[in-house]
Amino acid sequence: MAVEKTYDHSLPSLRWHRLSAELINIRSSPAMTAHPFTVFQAVTKGVSTLAGFEDEAAVFFHIRDKKHTYRMKEADRILVDIFFCRKSSEEVNKWKEAFRDYLSDPISGKNFDIIELGEVEERSYGLLLPETGQFPEEGEIGLEFLTPFPFRTEKERQRTYITCQTFLQSFERRFPRLFGEEIKCKCENNKFTILPYYWHYTEIRHPSHSQPGNL
Repeated sequence: MAVEKTYDHSLPSLRWHRLSAELINIRSSPAMTAHPFTVFQAVTKGVSTLAGFEDEAAVFFHIRDKKHTYRMKEADRILVDIFFCRKSSEEVNKWKEAFRDYLSDPISGKNFDIIELGEVEERSYGLLLPETGQFPEEGEIGLEFLTPFPFRTEKERQRTYITCQTFLQSFERRFPRLFGEEIKCKCENNKFTILPYYWHYTEIRHPSHSQPGNL
């Protein structure tokens, strides 16, 4: 695979914010039946409502150093990075205070206590490069998805199979949702191939409160 500079010219100009938190699970049951992702997703949605955030897509998170098979137990400590797109530092600080209030409430805060809550940090493409290092210009690159990566499966293909076109389009659709502007990849489909045969397919199911069945 040969890789050129394929990002849109506006990619380096993007800015977003990060809020890091260390939490402890205080749920009295021996183990949670719900997946940690769905538990914390409910928390972020509740806090966003409390903070007056109307666009849920502008806030997302990942639990640091935990794989998709992780299950929380009482007294477990977790590190969570929460990201905010199209929000000012003032708005994110408002969300931070709502987060503190939400977990201080005996009902909405029944799962977690805050051990440490970091400062709001501005993030950018330029700041990421020194942290991640340069990507190789040829050969194989392994991808680790820190948040769920849903895509429509192909008929008569294994569940992790994805075409190059579908792969690129999935990211191109996410940029407008997150940053409010289109960013197109300039790389042609025949410039690289995807080997999804080592990917692990995972479904996160939880009971729906708005309709019968699971989501």
